[in-house]
Amino acid sequence: MHSETIHKIQVVQAYIHHKTGKQVQIVFNNPMRVQQHLAMLDHAYMIAGGFKNNNSNEANIGKEK
Repeated sequence: MHSETIHKIQVVQAYIHHKTGKQVQIVFNNPMRVQQHLAMLDHAYMIAGGFKNNNSNEANIGKEK
């Protein structure tokens, strides 16, 4: 998987964990719907990106531990 996609997945997963307290794993398991999955990931990343930019305490979102 492309490194940019992996980064987006990490950011969105961290955002969901911060907002809900639940760990999630984003998986693209249907090859026929990859384009739809990528579109949804892009949308979620835009939301999480806005959150990241507005919360300086979340500087480590999307960075590996």
